[in-house]
Amino acid sequence: MFGISGSELITVFIVAIVFLNPKDWPKLVRILGQWYGKWLRFYHAIMNDFQDAMDADEAAESEGKEDQEPQNSVPRS
Repeated sequence: MFGISGSELITVFIVAIVFLNPKDWPKLVRILGQWYGKWLRFYHAIMNDFQDAMDADEAAESEGKEDQEPQNSVPRS
């Protein structure tokens, strides 16, 4: 994901804990939680749009199949 491995994220997290004042940790966690919530809403909105498009495509495809006559595999002469 984004070219960042889990070990790199853990390293950044540990460095942040060491250099940030413990009084600022609640504020940092609140901000990270807000970002995570925004990301989840964005992700779910994209997934819902994708699913709606897939459902519309399947509905259009099934309507097209019902309207067409069955085709024979042997051509008529």
